[in-house]
This record gives sequence, structure tokens and C-alpha cells, in this order.
Amino acid sequence: MAIGVSLRLSRAMLFVCAFCFVVLLYAPSTMAKSANLDWSGVSSDEVERIRAMLDEQQIEKRLSAFVDRSLLLKKEVLIVVYPGFELFLDTASGISYLPFQMLRQLEASITERYARQAVRQKIFAAAVEHLLWVQLGKALVSQFSLPIQGEPAYALDGFATVMLLNLHDSAYLLDATEEYLLVDQTGEALVSGEGKSELEFDKSRYQLIVCTVVGKDFDKFQNSQPELAWAPARRAQCEQRYQAQIAEWYAALQPYLKPENRIRYWLPQQPSDFLEEGSN
Repeated sequence: MAIGVSLRLSRAMLFVCAFCFVVLLYAPSTMAKSANLDWSGVSSDEVERIRAMLDEQQIEKRLSAFVDRSLLLKKEVLIVVYPGFELFLDTASGISYLPFQMLRQLEASITERYARQAVRQKIFAAAVEHLLWVQLGKALVSQFSLPIQGEPAYALDGFATVMLLNLHDSAYLLDATEEYLLVDQTGEALVSGEGKSELEFDKSRYQLIVCTVVGKDFDKFQNSQPELAWAPARRAQCEQRYQAQIAEWYAALQPYLKPENRIRYWLPQQPSDFLEEGSN
């Protein structure tokens, strides 16, 4: 009787050990298929201060949570902050490299333009978040070979703006967008393709982002920003643009979306009939 009990216990222990081994074997690869920001290449009091500022706004957490809930990645999306000057994506490894100097430049520009520290911090955090969503968009395009319609910079700005509007609708989104475009290196790289100067290209990008923002919720800006009190026809175009951005990214990502993905809740509804309102 004692021998039988002992054998059963031994088998149970072996089963538990085998189960634990399987979990340990596959857990790293499963956990790795997320989006992460790696700061290990930079270290200073300034780095820690900026990290704390971004952590307070839960930017990294928001990015990872969206990916974990919504996407079936083939490999981890890793954004490495490094002590360099060039922002780029290594398509072979899928790693995005974000120069810390770019964050310093962004913070310096915002500090120069805004007096209140609390406002500066929120604009800085929102600008960095826009930058990170753009990097995620680039990584997804590369990893899944996604079809992108039109100018890539416009499409990626649209992706970042849709994410920000639906996951963290900051009151400083437009201010942050303007600051982001001042330090972004995309415009310089793509000027010849657009036939515009860098300034003209950035202005076009900003106008399209504003249109996307207004297209989601015009009433939010009607009182606070009278300059955005556009004619009904233009408002309708912006609403259509916002809805088209979501629909296009949803269609491109659909084969790689989890059933519980967030984007499906943002899909276009029937647009408001602004044109009929304006004709009365």
C-alpha cells in the first residue's frame, strides 16, 4: 500500500515537473512577442528623469497593453533608446533605434516655448508617445509586409494619431504633434519624393493630423479652438478621413489581429450628415 502511494506521488511529481518545464520552455518566446522600450544602452540622471516623466503618463504600459491585447506578432517589437543621433528601423532584426539626443532636443524645444512645467511635461510625454506609435507602425509594416496606401509618412502619422485619440486623448495632442514634427527626421528623408521642402512637407503632415483629430470629435474643439470652426463640407471630409484611417489600418492588420483586438471597437459608424446641416 505504501509503495503504491509512493509511486503515485512520484508520477504526480514527474507530471508537475514536466509541466513546469514546458511552461518555462515556451514562456520566454510567448512573452517576447510584445512591444517593449529598451533603455539599457543609456544611463544618466537625465535619462532616469525622462523615464520617470514618461512612466508617470503610462506611455510604455499603454503601448505594450495594446499590442498584447490586439496583435499576433511574429516577433517582438523592440524600440531601443541608444546614445546616437539617427532614428531608424533595422528591418533584418525588426529593432527600432531611437536616439536619446532626439528626446533631449524635443524637451529643449518644448521648454523654450512653454513656461509652465506641468504643461511642458504633458506636451513632452504626448510628443514622445506619438513618436513611439509611429515606430510601432513602421515595425508592423516591416514585420507583416503591410500594404500602405499613399505617402508612408502620412499613413504612419494617421496610425499614431488614431492610437492617441482612442487610447489616450490628451488635451495637448496638437501641441505635441507640432513639437514632434519639429524634431522628426522623416521629413528630411522624404522631401525629394514629395517634391516639397521639408517645411512644406511637415506643414502638410500637420494639417492632415489636425484634420484627423477634428474628424473624430469636432464638438470637442469647437469652443476651445475657434480657428477649427470649419465649414460643414470640410468637417465632413475630416470625419471621413478619420474613419478611413481606422478602416484602412484595420483591413491591413486584420490577418494579425486577435479576436479581442481594440481596433474593431473604433471602426467607422455612419458619418454625421454635416453637408445637409450646412445647406439649411
